[in-house]
Amino acid sequence: MSSVIKLGRTTNVINIKVSDNSSFGVSDNETEAEFLRRLEEEKSEQIFNAGREDALRELKNHYNETLKNKFAAYESLIFSIDEQLNEYREAFDKIVIDTTFLIASKVIQKSIYDSPIITDTIREAIRKVIGANNIVLRLSPSDKALIQETDVDFFDNNSYSNLKFEVDDRIDAGGCLVESEIGNVDARISSQLNELKKALLTETTHE
Repeated sequence: MSSVIKLGRTTNVINIKVSDNSSFGVSDNETEAEFLRRLEEEKSEQIFNAGREDALRELKNHYNETLKNKFAAYESLIFSIDEQLNEYREAFDKIVIDTTFLIASKVIQKSIYDSPIITDTIREAIRKVIGANNIVLRLSPSDKALIQETDVDFFDNNSYSNLKFEVDDRIDAGGCLVESEIGNVDARISSQLNELKKALLTETTHE
């Protein structure tokens, strides 16, 4: 780096030009040492200002990056909380539905005990397999005994000549299971309640 110093005896100011196009005025009452010191101070100030700007820029970038990371973390946390709330809601819905159907099952069982409906259930189930040649109807021991007591001609009905009645301990009172070569009919109370429960659970899951 080169500097050109022009000294003029006939003027009161010395003009100094440096490579960065800056010019400084040196008055007659300023010694060369004072001028150089002032020049050094000004250069130091320029360096300091440039360094401060770099530091501020770096600090700003760091702040923005930190803020961005914090925002991403908060967004992830909110999403996680939302997922947990959905899981809690689904679990709560299932508990409500399970409890409701448990109560409904008890009510239905009591209703069946107070007012037997097994003959109507059997007729409705058999109607769904009309045309079958071989039909097996499974019902609970209590229902068969009840039918024999209340409707002695039920099992001797000519309409059921191709139907075989079998007692099955797995069948709850009030329901029956029909088996034939063209298909089966599950008219058990528990099966019908389970199907309804599945439909409700599917409905609440898709909401």
